[in-house]
Amino acid sequence: MDSGALVAVVPNAFSRPRAALLASNVRAMLSARSLGFSSVRRDGDVIAVEADDPVFASSAIGLLFGASRVSIARRAGTSMAELVEAVSQTASGLLLRGERFVVRVGGRTPGYLARDAERAATSAIISSASRSGARPGTASAHDRAIHAHVARSHSYVGIFSDDGRGGVPFGSHAGTVACPVHDELSAVAMLECLRQGHDVLPVMAHSTDAERTRLMRPICRAVSSIPRASSRADFVRVPRSRGAARLAAAIGAAIASAHGAHAARVCVPTSPLVHGEALADSLGARVRDAGLAASFPLAGVESRIESHAAALGIGTMARHVARLCASRMGDLPDGAPPRESARQSLDVRVGPNMVHDALDSLAGGR
Repeated sequence: MDSGALVAVVPNAFSRPRAALLASNVRAMLSARSLGFSSVRRDGDVIAVEADDPVFASSAIGLLFGASRVSIARRAGTSMAELVEAVSQTASGLLLRGERFVVRVGGRTPGYLARDAERAATSAIISSASRSGARPGTASAHDRAIHAHVARSHSYVGIFSDDGRGGVPFGSHAGTVACPVHDELSAVAMLECLRQGHDVLPVMAHSTDAERTRLMRPICRAVSSIPRASSRADFVRVPRSRGAARLAAAIGAAIASAHGAHAARVCVPTSPLVHGEALADSLGARVRDAGLAASFPLAGVESRIESHAAALGIGTMARHVARLCASRMGDLPDGAPPRESARQSLDVRVGPNMVHDALDSLAGGR
């Protein structure tokens, strides 16, 4: 077994045909975050990343969409004996006294079944960890899962593994989607656009400085998942309104931004599951009347809404998302959207203080 640690990225089922694009996103993300790496290679259905600092690299790669699992791993051979030995050695350094563990083997195993490798590795771990009292658990009741994935040339045994964010890689579709952000639910819609592989132009529609401050955090979180150093965002001040009137104003601001940025699509942050078909159809018609295509990223999204809110750093505001889903929107106002009182464009640069830096830049540009 190779003693050096690397980052192993396993694409999900939707991303396997786009594995080359995901590997390109990995390179771009590491370069944008100034994280050194010596190689990003595909080994069958695994993307192996040899990074200067695997911990920071795995954290950055974990922000990307398109992976089912991101692991700091050790590389071993693909035979059953080599895999079992690697899993046993890795587990002996990870398991604590009395921990319950499970072994999970994925990928294409040459000449043996994954479940046979799991049983053999479990038996080997029990023998080597008898003094520590570690014992096998079950799929639903365990303290630690040890993941291994068998690829074409090597197997990868995870030291630390995290679930990926799903979706498909950034850039899977041509063009940009202008995403109006005026509340927490619309921020979730923007993240869902990214999850579906689109590039996005966030367009914040706010009435007060307090609203702008509150919505800046989810916008910055979404921008952090884009594999580049900075992304453009528009900030539009609109008159105070609520319900459908506010949504119409936000859509109007996004349409104007889409025309200015030559974006072909506008995100409509509602769906028949949330506020009914009539409202979604009316908003979509407004977008199409402006010569643009309408995207409905929340169509069919149900259980993922709260998990997306947590990914945007607004998990504590999940109750607001639930309240917005249950709110009455009212009727759409007739005529053109209300006139904007101010509009600013900003390149939001990714960094540890990006929220405060963006707010300071907007305040200085008044």
